[in-house]
Amino acid sequence: MVCHFVFPRKQSTRLTAPLSRALGVIRGMAAAGGPGDHPITDVLNWDLPVYGDEADAIIRRLAPLLSIRELYEFWESEIGWECKPPAALPVLRSKLRWAKHRAEESGWEA
Repeated sequence: MVCHFVFPRKQSTRLTAPLSRALGVIRGMAAAGGPGDHPITDVLNWDLPVYGDEADAIIRRLAPLLSIRELYEFWESEIGWECKPPAALPVLRSKLRWAKHRAEESGWEA
């Protein structure tokens, strides 16, 4: 007995409109994870300027001191979408002092 494999014609890689909406695809881009999606990922993942050099550097220094959940919860409660760069800097400085203190109290190097 001989088996014959029938390969289907090459399918288009384009998604249909309903499927695109269901997956959150808008104009060919995924809805999550890309540049411009969230200020935290813009700073940490994409190295984009968001709040200015000093504030962005503090966010990078906070990342290893906080869990990702803590970092996002802090951002949501203390900074948020409407925060302007000058207003973010003192809040970030304060959080960094707190995170360093907590790390040192827990025996971590900060």
